[in-house]
Amino acid sequence: MLCLEREHGLSRPEALARTRRRRAEALDLFTAAQRALLDPAATGHLAPAERELLRRYCTEALQTTVRGAHDWHHASTRYHG
Repeated sequence: MLCLEREHGLSRPEALARTRRRRAEALDLFTAAQRALLDPAATGHLAPAERELLRRYCTEALQTTVRGAHDWHHASTRYHG
């Protein structure tokens, strides 16, 4: 956020709004990609076991990775002293 503020000459509220908007856009993109990956039309050619592996990968690996990055950011002293 501070980089946006400095590099684009934004006020703190403007930089915060842009940061929140970018985060929401990234989350929307992630969830749309996950839905597309798991769509029955896209996975119909897979065996049931393969579809289950893909579902587990999306829910257990990808979601956990995204959540871990979020949790790390809020727990790290890198951003919060």
